Amino acid sequence: MGNAWDRPAEEGSPFRDGDAKAEDLYCAVGRAMSSWERLEGEMVGLYVSLVGSNNYAMDAPAIQAFGTITSPATRANMMRAAAESLFHHLGMQLGLEPAQETIDEADSLEAELIDVLNCYAGWMGRRNDVAHGCVGSVGEDPPTYRLLPSIASAKKWCHVISEPAFTFVAKDLDGFTRGFDELAARTSDLAERILEFRQETARLIATE
Repeated sequence: MGNAWDRPAEEGSPFRDGDAKAEDLYCAVGRAMSSWERLEGEMVGLYVSLVGSNNYAMDAPAIQAFGTITSPATRANMMRAAAESLFHHLGMQLGLEPAQETIDEADSLEAELIDVLNCYAGWMGRRNDVAHGCVGSVGEDPPTYRLLPSIASAKKWCHVISEPAFTFVAKDLDGFTRGFDELAARTSDLAERILEFRQETARLIATE
């Protein structure tokens, strides 16, 4: 069974029917990219919760530092590193025998964080397809339109037979948009729960 962000096989076919109007594709591209940027915003919130800051102002040090990283892959690696440090230090602060309930919650949050970051990395591939694709027409009577890889993306073309790695239509891109939005909502919820866990853990440490 594949992942939600995988390209279905038919999306790579150069023979699939395109959209009747190029405008439908352009609008779908805009929706997808806007949704991706909302997801990026939620990733900022997740990072802030991991590094233990309650400051979500645009000029907050954590947000400014995270914002200097333009590569989504590098951002994901930063969050993985922050998470490893977070859960390690919380375990040390709680002592050798913290309550089993606390251990279970930490394990659950860490497992969900890993899954969220894996999904982020997976959807990143579709984001890159959309961001670096271009609308092209096929046929002449009347033409139809699809999103294809740019010819500058050599790795996304089989130059022997001139076939692209993908040919998207508007409904494909709207599916990506839903995927981005669902992950954004999940990321926001996880950030809140990690922040709550940190606050409760700090209370436990203070009362020991």
